[in-house]
Amino acid sequence: MNPNILFLLLDSFRADKCYGKNKTSKTPNLDALIKDSVYFSNVIASSDGTTLSLNSLFTGFFPFKTGLRAKKLQLHGGNFIDVLKKNGYHVYGITPHAHFFSPLYDYENLEKGISTKPDKSILVERKENSQEINIDPEFKKNKIYRDKNFIDGEILSAGTGQKIVDILASKKMKEPWFFYIHMCDLHWPHVVPSEFNNANFGQSHYERVLSALDYWLGKFLEKIDVNSTLFILTGDHGHLIPTDNKDITSFEPDLTLGLNVGKRLMPKFTHGVGTKFFVGLRSMIRDIRLVQANKKLTQHEKRSRLPPFTLSLFDETICIPLVFFGYGISPKIISQQVRNVDIFPTIFDIIDLSSKKQTSHGKSLLPLFHGKKMKELPAYFHSLPYEKISPYDIVGIRTSKFKYFRGSRDPKKNVNLYDLTKDPWEDFNIARERPDLVNKMEQLLTEITTDNLPEYRIEEISKKELAIIEKELKELGYI
Repeated sequence: MNPNILFLLLDSFRADKCYGKNKTSKTPNLDALIKDSVYFSNVIASSDGTTLSLNSLFTGFFPFKTGLRAKKLQLHGGNFIDVLKKNGYHVYGITPHAHFFSPLYDYENLEKGISTKPDKSILVERKENSQEINIDPEFKKNKIYRDKNFIDGEILSAGTGQKIVDILASKKMKEPWFFYIHMCDLHWPHVVPSEFNNANFGQSHYERVLSALDYWLGKFLEKIDVNSTLFILTGDHGHLIPTDNKDITSFEPDLTLGLNVGKRLMPKFTHGVGTKFFVGLRSMIRDIRLVQANKKLTQHEKRSRLPPFTLSLFDETICIPLVFFGYGISPKIISQQVRNVDIFPTIFDIIDLSSKKQTSHGKSLLPLFHGKKMKELPAYFHSLPYEKISPYDIVGIRTSKFKYFRGSRDPKKNVNLYDLTKDPWEDFNIARERPDLVNKMEQLLTEITTDNLPEYRIEEISKKELAIIEKELKELGYI
């Protein structure tokens, strides 16, 4: 029988905060896992946003095939989950309860499918009082938890961790199973459980949340049979982590008192103008303070303080970790650049389904597991698009030596080139100094986007669906 597959994806999981000298979180379970795993330290996601990145993960195609402006997952046929299902796998999972994830909810193989709704995500019977599981008071104070209940089904520390433990312990999933878990603990805004909110668990709020996650990672690993289960841990994209835990909002003055006084003293018809004045004043003061605070910072430290959903193709937003553990895996650290489109082709090679999927951009990485050489392939990526078509949409390509990106509609706009060997933090744009290299990278980008691979049909989205998705994105702060 084929092995079971437990696939844990942590939304916004940065590679440099998973392993290496830049990590300050306290994660004994993660550290032990990497020691016993094949760990890829240089994995490039296809986008800085979830939708485009997951489309690449589940299809093996770069975003220009699955839709650069896709608003929801493109899983209407021929994707890797379909292949698993057709080859006898039973599909289970817990994912964010949002409409752009809705294509995942359709996978119902014999019993339950992928969803975060309580009646679909729980595969075992639970007692009434078992729903109240160690929900930290800090979570209940958080606006998202209080107003939108967004955390339910997506945050391990808010109860979902125990749900997953119960599912794995129940042994009720039909084998072989594929269990996909998508958790948003590391996604902004970061709500740190109180017992982890100190410097012992990380310098940043992000890393303290990762320290809290580590407990649940250990619990999951306790419940699986490593001889018959292939465990994959990765992310969909990275995240901006503000220097000194001070993002752009940290420099905004509190003008609430002045605004309230103005509303009481001024006629009602002037309130709109008055509000705009205070908003403008707040932004002006913020920008002055930010310039002063950023004077001695490097470029990557400065951009760390940008709003969380700023479009970015720097490594902090697209370099993700990748772990393979369990079934037939011998430990190895691999630093060669690979892509998230390579993940499922590698899984299929491990479980001997490599011939069952049509050609895609992704390639199996299994030879690297055994110490064999593989040609490094360039990584393509595209920013998550703005709500409306924008000149700030960016596209690029990366090798282990150079990073290149520019405006997606005008190759002469927003041109960036970085020497990753000399400048790993991407502080110095050398595009003007190296036009020859810009031309070479542009040619490489053109070659990738003019491939002869089969087309991937992009599913149309209705106006009703679009309205629902845009509402969700606004609630989450993306638009």
